Amino acid sequence: MGDILTGQRIYQLANGKYSEDLSVLDIEMPGTLTDASSFDTNNYTIAISGTTDTTVTATRKAANSAAGAYVLTMTLESNGAITRSCTPVSGKADICSTLSAEWIKKDAVSSTPENG
Repeated sequence: MGDILTGQRIYQLANGKYSEDLSVLDIEMPGTLTDASSFDTNNYTIAISGTTDTTVTATRKAANSAAGAYVLTMTLESNGAITRSCTPVSGKADICSTLSAEWIKKDAVSSTPENG
């Protein structure tokens, strides 16, 4: 998902908006492109939407996960802010709690000023 957001940032700098077409982003996607805005991997279906703010949605396939199905959503806003969410669909809801805690830790580390 991070590579897609990076590709969207680059595209937005060059074009003044985000793309809803994965094929124009300068990234290599694992899996099979199912249409211009989505692709499938063994474990996820990933889709993008939006040209002012862009949203990447990854839906975990329950058959391939002990945690069950869940949906990860990352939105890159026009001002550069990123919001994230995790929604359990079936199975254990604790996967979303674990992911949210990891995001909070990562955000805290990335916002800490460097010494020196």
